[in-house]
Amino acid sequence: MADPTYYASVADVRLLFGTEIGATDYTDKINNALKKANSIIDASLGSRYVVPFTTVPPLVNTIAAEIAGYYLLRTIFLKQTDKKNYWIETFRSGFDLLKDIASGNVQLKSSTGADLAMASGGATSSTINIVSTFNLDDPENWEVDPTELEAIADERG
Repeated sequence: MADPTYYASVADVRLLFGTEIGATDYTDKINNALKKANSIIDASLGSRYVVPFTTVPPLVNTIAAEIAGYYLLRTIFLKQTDKKNYWIETFRSGFDLLKDIASGNVQLKSSTGADLAMASGGATSSTINIVSTFNLDDPENWEVDPTELEAIADERG
Protein backbone atom coordinates (compact mmCIF):
# COMPACT_ATOMS: atom_id res chain seq x y z
CA MET A 1 0.00 0.00 0.00
CA ALA A 2 1.15 3.57 -0.56
CA ASP A 3 2.98 5.65 2.02
CA PRO A 4 0.60 8.36 3.33
CA THR A 5 2.82 11.01 1.78
CA TYR A 6 3.16 9.39 -1.63
CA TYR A 7 0.89 7.54 -4.05
CA ALA A 8 3.22 4.53 -4.03
CA SER A 9 5.57 3.19 -1.41
CA VAL A 10 9.26 2.35 -1.39
CA ALA A 11 8.13 -1.30 -1.30
CA ASP A 12 6.01 -0.81 -4.45
CA VAL A 13 9.01 0.53 -6.36
CA ARG A 14 11.24 -2.25 -5.03
CA LEU A 15 8.67 -4.85 -6.09
CA LEU A 16 8.55 -3.45 -9.61
CA PHE A 17 12.28 -2.83 -10.05
CA GLY A 18 13.92 -5.15 -7.50
CA THR A 19 15.92 -7.01 -10.13
CA GLU A 20 17.45 -3.77 -11.38
CA ILE A 21 18.29 -2.24 -8.01
CA GLY A 22 19.25 -5.37 -6.08
CA ALA A 23 19.73 -5.30 -2.32
CA THR A 24 21.27 -1.82 -2.19
CA ASP A 25 19.39 0.54 0.11
CA TYR A 26 18.13 3.28 -2.18
CA THR A 27 15.36 4.42 0.17
CA ASP A 28 16.32 8.12 -0.01
CA LYS A 29 16.59 8.02 -3.80
CA ILE A 30 13.27 6.15 -4.06
CA ASN A 31 11.56 8.73 -1.83
CA ASN A 32 12.91 11.53 -4.02
CA ALA A 33 11.63 9.72 -7.10
CA LEU A 34 8.23 9.19 -5.45
CA LYS A 35 8.04 12.91 -4.66
CA LYS A 36 8.60 13.68 -8.38
CA ALA A 37 5.99 11.10 -9.37
CA ASN A 38 3.43 12.68 -7.02
CA SER A 39 4.10 16.11 -8.48
CA ILE A 40 3.65 14.86 -12.04
CA ILE A 41 0.45 13.00 -11.16
CA ASP A 42 -1.04 15.96 -9.27
CA ALA A 43 -0.21 18.35 -12.10
CA SER A 44 -1.63 15.98 -14.70
CA LEU A 45 -4.83 15.02 -12.92
CA GLY A 46 -5.56 18.14 -10.88
CA SER A 47 -7.98 19.56 -13.43
CA ARG A 48 -10.10 16.36 -13.42
CA TYR A 49 -9.82 15.12 -9.83
CA VAL A 50 -9.34 16.56 -6.38
CA VAL A 51 -5.65 16.11 -5.60
CA PRO A 52 -3.78 15.11 -3.62
CA PHE A 53 -5.78 11.88 -3.37
CA THR A 54 -6.69 11.02 0.21
CA THR A 55 -7.31 7.42 -0.81
CA VAL A 56 -4.96 6.36 -3.57
CA PRO A 57 -6.73 4.72 -6.52
CA PRO A 58 -4.96 1.45 -7.44
CA LEU A 59 -4.16 2.69 -10.95
CA VAL A 60 -2.55 5.84 -9.55
CA ASN A 61 -0.46 3.64 -7.23
CA THR A 62 0.81 1.69 -10.25
CA ILE A 63 1.53 4.83 -12.27
CA ALA A 64 3.38 6.40 -9.33
CA ALA A 65 5.57 3.31 -8.91
CA GLU A 66 6.34 3.22 -12.66
CA ILE A 67 7.21 6.91 -12.87
CA ALA A 68 9.24 6.81 -9.64
CA GLY A 69 11.06 3.73 -10.90
CA TYR A 70 12.05 5.61 -14.03
CA TYR A 71 13.50 8.51 -12.04
CA LEU A 72 15.24 6.11 -9.66
CA LEU A 73 16.83 4.05 -12.42
CA ARG A 74 17.77 7.14 -14.37
CA THR A 75 19.63 8.37 -11.29
CA ILE A 76 21.34 5.05 -10.61
CA PHE A 77 22.11 3.88 -14.13
CA LEU A 78 22.45 7.10 -16.06
CA LYS A 79 25.64 5.93 -17.72
CA GLN A 80 24.62 2.28 -18.16
CA THR A 81 22.60 1.76 -21.32
CA ASP A 82 22.06 -2.02 -21.24
CA LYS A 83 18.91 -1.71 -19.07
CA LYS A 84 17.80 1.66 -20.39
CA ASN A 85 15.10 0.39 -22.79
CA TYR A 86 13.23 -1.50 -20.06
CA TRP A 87 12.92 1.36 -17.64
CA ILE A 88 12.20 3.94 -20.32
CA GLU A 89 9.36 1.75 -21.61
CA THR A 90 8.03 1.37 -18.06
CA PHE A 91 8.07 5.14 -17.60
CA ARG A 92 6.33 5.67 -20.93
CA SER A 93 3.69 3.14 -19.97
CA GLY A 94 2.91 4.98 -16.74
CA PHE A 95 3.10 8.40 -18.32
CA ASP A 96 0.90 7.43 -21.30
CA LEU A 97 -1.69 6.03 -18.91
CA LEU A 98 -1.54 9.23 -16.89
CA LYS A 99 -2.22 11.26 -20.05
CA ASP A 100 -5.19 9.01 -20.89
CA ILE A 101 -6.65 9.59 -17.43
CA ALA A 102 -6.08 13.35 -17.64
CA SER A 103 -7.75 13.53 -21.06
CA GLY A 104 -10.75 11.52 -19.91
CA ASN A 105 -10.04 8.44 -22.03
CA VAL A 106 -9.60 6.36 -18.86
CA GLN A 107 -11.76 6.73 -15.75
CA LEU A 108 -10.12 6.22 -12.36
CA LYS A 109 -11.64 3.60 -10.08
CA SER A 110 -11.52 3.32 -6.30
CA SER A 111 -10.15 0.18 -4.66
CA THR A 112 -13.75 -1.12 -4.59
CA GLY A 113 -14.10 -0.68 -8.36
CA ALA A 114 -16.44 2.34 -8.23
CA ASP A 115 -15.79 5.30 -10.53
CA LEU A 116 -13.85 7.98 -8.70
CA ALA A 117 -15.69 11.31 -8.47
CA MET A 118 -14.28 14.02 -10.66
CA ALA A 119 -13.36 17.46 -9.37
CA SER A 120 -16.20 19.93 -9.35
CA GLY A 121 -16.12 23.59 -10.11
CA GLY A 122 -13.55 25.35 -12.19
CA ALA A 123 -13.83 26.20 -15.81
CA THR A 124 -15.21 23.84 -18.37
CA SER A 125 -14.48 23.85 -22.04
CA SER A 126 -16.84 23.49 -24.94
CA THR A 127 -13.86 22.41 -27.02
CA ILE A 128 -12.75 19.44 -24.90
CA ASN A 129 -12.88 17.00 -27.84
CA ILE A 130 -11.33 19.38 -30.36
CA VAL A 131 -7.67 19.27 -31.30
CA SER A 132 -5.83 22.42 -30.23
CA THR A 133 -4.95 24.92 -32.92
CA PHE A 134 -1.53 25.23 -31.34
CA ASN A 135 -0.54 21.59 -31.43
CA LEU A 136 2.99 20.38 -30.93
CA ASP A 137 4.25 20.15 -34.48
CA ASP A 138 5.71 22.81 -36.73
CA PRO A 139 3.89 26.17 -36.36
CA GLU A 140 3.59 26.37 -40.14
CA ASN A 141 1.28 23.34 -39.98
CA TRP A 142 -1.07 24.68 -37.31
CA GLU A 143 -4.70 24.59 -38.33
CA VAL A 144 -8.14 24.88 -36.80
CA ASP A 145 -9.87 21.53 -36.18
CA PRO A 146 -12.72 21.09 -38.71
CA THR A 147 -14.99 20.00 -35.83
CA GLU A 148 -14.40 23.37 -34.18
CA LEU A 149 -15.17 25.22 -37.40
CA GLU A 150 -18.45 23.29 -37.68
CA ALA A 151 -19.33 24.09 -34.06
CA ILE A 152 -18.65 27.80 -34.63
CA ALA A 153 -20.79 27.78 -37.78
CA ASP A 154 -23.61 26.02 -35.92
CA GLU A 155 -23.49 28.58 -33.08
CA ARG A 156 -23.73 31.45 -35.53
CA GLY A 157 -26.69 29.85 -37.28
